[in-house]
Amino acid sequence: MSFLTLEKRSKLSLTEIKEETLTEKIFRILAVMMIIIFPLALLGCFRVVKQYKRAVILRFGRVRSDSPAGPGIIWVVPCTDNVLLIDLRTQSFNLPPQEILTKDSVTVTVDAVVYFHVLKPLSCLLNVQSYKRATELITISALRNILGQYTLSELLTSRESISRTARKEIDRVTNEWGVEMERVEM
Repeated sequence: MSFLTLEKRSKLSLTEIKEETLTEKIFRILAVMMIIIFPLALLGCFRVVKQYKRAVILRFGRVRSDSPAGPGIIWVVPCTDNVLLIDLRTQSFNLPPQEILTKDSVTVTVDAVVYFHVLKPLSCLLNVQSYKRATELITISALRNILGQYTLSELLTSRESISRTARKEIDRVTNEWGVEMERVEM
């Protein structure tokens, strides 16, 4: 009698095989997609920071404790981290010709080239909105103020010492932004 019950059970279990439900199909498709997409998403978590740059990483708008990061490979969490790259190389800009009134009331047109570089990437990102534009504007105003203190003959004879004075004056302001002036050539 036990043999007959086993035979009925096995026949019943073979005939009771049902087709997959819709939710089971959806979960199977999602599982296959996750297996395919996961390695690709993992590759998006790594960033390479070049030797001459530093990465300031903001997680949910706050500076991450290991910022500035680099050079090399850094780990970034997608959708939560914002990476801002700051260039540490020497940068330059031309000042447009400025008309300046000297001490002896002579109008002089002066143009200059300024060379600077970033010392502290975190400061230049957090302390000023655009460090490049701010450096350019402070250079223009400092040059006008400094050159207005000299006569025309002093301007022509002591350009190098005036450039050093201008660089020191500009550097005093830009150090708060993490920017260091290298040269001011008039």
